[in-house]
Amino acid sequence: MPIFFGVEGKSEQAFVAFLHRLCDENKRNLTLDCAKGSGGSTMMVVHEAKRALMKRSDRSQFKERLILLDRDRVAEDQKAGFNARATASKAGFTIIWELLI
Repeated sequence: MPIFFGVEGKSEQAFVAFLHRLCDENKRNLTLDCAKGSGGSTMMVVHEAKRALMKRSDRSQFKERLILLDRDRVAEDQKAGFNARATASKAGFTIIWELLI
C-alpha cells in the first residue's frame, strides 16, 4: 500500500526512511514516499506537502496522505489564525503530530 508523507525537514525525512526500512525488514507491503518541505509554520508545511503531491503524476495511487507536524508551532499558528488540521483535511491529508519528549 503506497503512503505519501509530507514532512518539515531532514529529521522527519529520516524518520520516514527508518519506518520504510522497518516495513521492508518485516515484509510489510507498504511503500512510504516522502516529500521534504523547507520548514516554517505548520501551514507552510501543509501547503508544501499539497504542492509536492500535486506535482506527481502518480498521486492517485496513494491510499494514505500524511503530514508530520511539530506540536510546538501550534499555539503560534493559532494566534496567527492558521488551522493546519482543517487545511490538511480539505486537501485529503491526515496530520500526525510529533511529540516532544
